[in-house]
Amino acid sequence: MHDVLIGGPPCQPFSKSGFWATGDAKRLDDPRANTVEGYLRILAEARPRAFLLENVEGLGFKGKDEGLQLIHARLADINSVHRTKYGATIGTLNAADYGVPQLRKRIFVIGARNGTPFNFPAPTHGSPTDMTWSDARPRHLTAWDALHDLAEPNDPDVAVKGK
Repeated sequence: MHDVLIGGPPCQPFSKSGFWATGDAKRLDDPRANTVEGYLRILAEARPRAFLLENVEGLGFKGKDEGLQLIHARLADINSVHRTKYGATIGTLNAADYGVPQLRKRIFVIGARNGTPFNFPAPTHGSPTDMTWSDARPRHLTAWDALHDLAEPNDPDVAVKGK
């Protein structure tokens, strides 16, 4: 018996960058979106106690949420066939809110075989513009916070060369 299935199918079909490059993202018409179906096939076969699927927040944009609709439909199919109770708790989280020195929003789809809903953890860090005076969380970290104490490399191949 498997405990957890964790995956992040390719994000390009649901990414804003695809929209910026061509004027529209292909979404489920992009062949790379087949990996979402592959993930759900593995979920149906393995039936782990829980699953986590991570992707770009574009997977859940209102009016362009075909990917999330597919996930909900397949979960209903899996539940019907295998008598499971998978549901989807969906949240969009920013990595910076959890101490990662990068503004990076991602959508998480999390479910349990017994239907128990997932509670996302409260943010541990915050943006000064989003916090109140009573908020005791530390501010978002920067690249400098993460890298300032690294030793200078001695390798001449990684030295800045001016171009």
